[in-house]
Amino acid sequence: GNPNAPVKLVEYLSLTCPHCGEFAKTAFPQLRDKYIEKGTVSLEVRNYVRDPIDVTASLITRCNGAAPFLPLTEQMFENQEALFEKAQKLTPADQQRIGALPPNQQYGAIATLVGLDEFARQHGIADAKLKTCLADKAELDQLVSMQKVANDQIKIQGTPSFLINGKLLDATATWELLEPQLIAAGA
Repeated sequence: GNPNAPVKLVEYLSLTCPHCGEFAKTAFPQLRDKYIEKGTVSLEVRNYVRDPIDVTASLITRCNGAAPFLPLTEQMFENQEALFEKAQKLTPADQQRIGALPPNQQYGAIATLVGLDEFARQHGIADAKLKTCLADKAELDQLVSMQKVANDQIKIQGTPSFLINGKLLDATATWELLEPQLIAAGA
């Protein structure tokens, strides 16, 4: 959105959070159409990783840089149910096998087992690029750092969480609760 927008909205989201998925499907189109596209709100999305599948999905959405990040995040939420179905089929043996791999191979193994590698291919990420992204220690460190800031400094209580102009909003996980606060802030 407009970097000079009067309202700066930050969203912490988890790609394995059903509430975040619901917000993305029901609220994001309204946020985009009514405020972001009109230039009154800028949106910054920050990943809040909750589990290894979330880390894997986040590394994929961040793989090709900033421009495709938001569209890939939206697509990830649209495919969230299928991801959950595949994740629930992971056996303890699968989990042990992944845990025994070197750290730089674990997220690639998760991607294959839950179909995120196929998701990446369908969205234009070549296998070699995907392998590099899933083993990217600097990107993983960035995800961990975002979560640490969210926990230690901002003190979010769950996802999705929102900040307007740097202020954490209390219990605002739906569009019905967020929109009035955007308006009150000058959107």
